[in-house]
Amino acid sequence: MKILVFCGAGASVELGVPDMRAMILGFHFDLVQRRVAASAAARLGELVKDDRFDIESLIEDVDA
Repeated sequence: MKILVFCGAGASVELGVPDMRAMILGFHFDLVQRRVAASAAARLGELVKDDRFDIESLIEDVDA
């Protein structure tokens, strides 16, 4: 039996779940590799140059 416990922000990283920054970088990589949403991939490529930009920033940007 396997049990997965979510304890809070960052706790699941030890279990191999990517953190928010890694998740957004992976999302950008997939957009580029699949050659979909070229304008969105280009915009995201600019945004991720800032080391502080993560998926939460992306959600705020999209909401705005």
